[in-house]
Amino acid sequence: MMWPNRFNYNTVFLDKEVDLLFPPDIQAVWSHLPFRDGVFECVVFDPPHMWGTLPKFMDNKKNLHGGYYGVFKNEKDMVVSIIKASEEFKRVTNRLCFKWAETKKPLHRILTCFSGWRKIHEYKIRPGMGKRSWRQARGNSFWVTFEKI
Repeated sequence: MMWPNRFNYNTVFLDKEVDLLFPPDIQAVWSHLPFRDGVFECVVFDPPHMWGTLPKFMDNKKNLHGGYYGVFKNEKDMVVSIIKASEEFKRVTNRLCFKWAETKKPLHRILTCFSGWRKIHEYKIRPGMGKRSWRQARGNSFWVTFEKI
């Protein structure tokens, strides 16, 4: 959970899974958001950063289902899903904040999924900088802010 206040009335938490430690306010998928056009001032998008076989350090990191949460089937599935999300986000907002961790794919390669968006800011978080958990301590992480073109 990236937010310190899980019950912030200004925020809507969306996820496709419901049996999570912190269940979402709304269950949905990125490619079909149940919101009217232009409803949000900003959307924060933190997709899974991995696909396929997990690295050894994640062996015991399981979700409530006993499976791994936040892993795409393969690289193609990841790219297609992020492109679909990017297109759907354009419908509901003019501004997008995107978080990416370079666990398997570098940021410059994933940014190609965001056509129709103009990058207005990029912030790099180096490994170990202000990290609070095992998954945050490996590789560079980035926050990128986009504006709809």
